[in-house]
This record gives sequence, C-alpha cells and structure tokens, in this order.
Amino acid sequence: MKTRTSIIAAVTLFVLLLPLILGSTLYRRNQRLQALPAACAKAFRDKNWKNLEASAREWTRLQSTPGGQYWLGISQKEQGNFDAAFRAFETIPLDGIRGIDAAIERMELLFHYFQLPLPAIQLAEQLLKLDPKLAAPRRNLIYFHAMMLHRAELLRQIHLAIEDHSDLPEHYAYLLTMEDLGFRDAEVVTQKWSEATPTSEVLKNTYLARQIRTARTAVLSSSTPELAARYAALQAEILPQLNQLDSEPIALDTQLLLAMDSGNTEQAGQLLSQVPDSSANDPGFWRYRGWYAMRIGDLEQADEAYRQALELHPLGWQTRTEYASVLRLRGRSTEAAAAQSVAAQGADLVAEIRRLPHAQKIPFELLKRIATYAAACDSLPVANGILRRQQKSVK
Repeated sequence: MKTRTSIIAAVTLFVLLLPLILGSTLYRRNQRLQALPAACAKAFRDKNWKNLEASAREWTRLQSTPGGQYWLGISQKEQGNFDAAFRAFETIPLDGIRGIDAAIERMELLFHYFQLPLPAIQLAEQLLKLDPKLAAPRRNLIYFHAMMLHRAELLRQIHLAIEDHSDLPEHYAYLLTMEDLGFRDAEVVTQKWSEATPTSEVLKNTYLARQIRTARTAVLSSSTPELAARYAALQAEILPQLNQLDSEPIALDTQLLLAMDSGNTEQAGQLLSQVPDSSANDPGFWRYRGWYAMRIGDLEQADEAYRQALELHPLGWQTRTEYASVLRLRGRSTEAAAAQSVAAQGADLVAEIRRLPHAQKIPFELLKRIATYAAACDSLPVANGILRRQQKSVK
C-alpha cells in the first residue's frame, strides 16, 4: 500500500513538473533559435566557414527555415562543397525569405561551377522579372550573350543595365568590341559549356565557331606560317560541321566573316540570302550587307545598310570606317572625313581594350575616353552611363 502511494505521489509530481520541464526546454530552444542568426552572421563576417556550418546545421535541426538553409548553403559553397550547397539553396522557395538570394546563388553555381549556362540563364531571366535592378543576373546574361555572339540581345541587355544602373565597366568594353566579340577565353569557355551539355546543338555550334574565330584573331594579330596553317586546318575541319540554326546564326555569321576576309563576293551574297528575319536587329549582318553592296557597286544600298548598322550600334568603329569609304565614293568627302576621324578614335580605344588582362580591369581613364567617343557617335545613353558612374564614385 505504501509503495503504491509512493508511485502515485511520484507520478503526480512528474505530471505537475512536466509543464515546467517542457517550458524550460522550449525556452532554451527559443533562446538558441534567436541567437543562431547572429551567430551565423558573425561567422560569415569572420569568414569562419566551419563555425558557420555548425551554427547553420544546428539551426536547421532545431527548425527548418530558409535562413538556416541559406547559411548552410553559403558554408558549403565557401568550403568547395558545391553539390551540397546547391541542394541547400534549392530547398528555399523563390517567393519567400531569402528566396532571391538563394536563387542567385543557384544561378552562380550553375553558370560558373557546373558550366550549365542554359538553365542558369533561364533562372537569371526569371529573377530579372522579379527585380530588373539585380546586378548578378544581368551580368551573367550579358556575359552569356557576348560569348554566344548574340549581338542584338547583348546590346539590349547592356542598355537595360545602363538604364537600371546595374552596368559594370566591362559592359562598355563589350560595346566597343561588339563587331567581333573576340575574347581570349571564348574558346575555352564555350568548350566547357559544350562538354557539360553534350546534347546541346547550340552550344556545340558556338564552340566550333569560336575555335575558328579564335584562330582567325591569332592570325590577324601575329601572322606566322604555323598560325596560318592551323587556321586553314581548322576551317577545313570545322566548317563542314557547323549547322545553320535560325535561332542561333553564329555559323552563318562566321561563314560571312570568312567570306568577307577572303573577298568572296559570290559566297557572301549566297550567305546573306539565308540570314533569318530574327537577325534584323543584329548590326553585324547589316555591316555584312553594306560590305556586299559596296563590292557589287550598289553604293546606295551600301549606304543604307551601313546607316542601319550604325543606328543599331553607333559605336561600331569598323562599320564606321567602311561607311566612310562609301561616303567617299559617293562624293561626300566632308562626311567621309568626319566618319573616318570618329572611327579612328574607336580603333585606338579597342586596341587599348585588347591589351587589358581582362575586360573587368578596364581603368576609369579609359572609360572616360569611351564616354567621349560615345558622345562623338551620338550614343548619349552610353556616354551618360559612364559619367553617372564617375559622379557616383566621387560621392
């Protein structure tokens, strides 16, 4: 009887103490949850990725929240565990807390680590619909279109960046080199993209074209028998493999460029007849039309084509140089001299840009000269964009 009474008393005491025990546990848990965001932020500031991971894992264990998953993803990314980082960021809904931040991190991983530009660009476009002023998605879009030789879309994206004040110095370098968009690393980058997505005809086509264009740039920069032989061999090997895709006219563009180099007017005319309507806003094809019309003696048509190219892209110095020749042939020597003078400024600027280790390293003094050139080309949005950057840096 006594034992039974003791058991009843113990049970009664436990029942009475249970709310206190649970309350104390819940209190400690809540206190810890309140402390963990600050602990994660401090570990991030200190770049202590192990501590950040420990705090983030504790946070996600106590409560499944976007904040904990975000910091866990950051800790994994900074430690080089990119697959784990991507999985953590992927759990965070786009329309919730940390949603845009996590989506940007996923985009960066897709683009720069996994070498999967196509899904990365889809995500970038989705993010820009939510907020057009986001710098990282715009930057990746611009880089992608530059590598893919999408001149029309590249121009559109750069001007949107200038309007939204998310422009970067490298974007102005892209504008100056728009006519050929030759980058030292273009062949390497597009090779990685093609190998990461071997089923993509678009990426394969771009890599093939980039091989030829890189070899061409090397020959133009420093012609040697070895470089010339390699260039000829690449043309013989690669040109038959290029597929002309209406949505991706890089193959057609490359073939037209080679026809223009060799002075093959007949081939250029045949290729120009194949230019799709979707390329109407590409200044490169208008330049090719101008060259072709001048070669066959149709100066009026050449004048019109070059003016269209310059309307789409006023900073095109090669186009302006060729247009000066048309003006001269049409007896408009004063206009020709003015066009040639402006074109010479552009040529000098491009030569300096080519000598830079990377487009991101463009000095501000060079940017100011680009602004002067843009103003001379009547491209005031570009000139004003650079001046705005200058005023912002002074403040």
